[in-house]
Amino acid sequence: MFKLSQDGIKIAKVLILVIALSFVLGKFITLLSVGLLILFRDENRIITNPNAVLSPCDGIVLSIENNVKFNLSDKYQNNKWNKITILNGILDIHANRMPMSGEVEEIIYTPGDSRDRYIYKQNEKISWIINGDIDFILSHSVDTIFHVVSSKVKKNQFAKIGETYANSFIGATIELYLPQDIEITISEGQKMVASETSITNSIVKNAMNQHPSKKITKKDTK
Repeated sequence: MFKLSQDGIKIAKVLILVIALSFVLGKFITLLSVGLLILFRDENRIITNPNAVLSPCDGIVLSIENNVKFNLSDKYQNNKWNKITILNGILDIHANRMPMSGEVEEIIYTPGDSRDRYIYKQNEKISWIINGDIDFILSHSVDTIFHVVSSKVKKNQFAKIGETYANSFIGATIELYLPQDIEITISEGQKMVASETSITNSIVKNAMNQHPSKKITKKDTK
């Protein structure tokens, strides 16, 4: 009859443990892979009003402030803005789209204050100053090393409404600065859909697309 030695029993226990861990880890890796694919998903979007300012991201409106300064730019630091803050959460789509067409005048990176050398990056920001029918500013804030924002546009590039200008891995807090004389038509707590939810009424004088709506595909946003 087949019998294991004492050393063989010890090895058998280790092998059983390894097999069990492999089974558990295999499922974990599969779930992790599916989760990562979900985080990097994208969707086709319909530009509902090419003459208005549209939401730059999916998420929830955290706040709407008036008479706000943007101090990261010498050129615009004395301007007063309407500031819309949107939380792009971990389960939201993380492709961030141009709220209206314009040329990228400047991209500003701000390292922020480190609360912890390895994890926290308090108030790290990347901001885009855009010149179009109106001037506006987009600014992303992240707090940890797990939140990463990558810019998909370059300085002096002309970006069309609905085009992807950034990706926010695991989400970010996104601030949109609009001229103070622009009327805001959304409210705090409202659910936003990138390229579909209008933030203002029609304000653009010469819309690039004269059709009532334009379908934006994943190919268009690359």
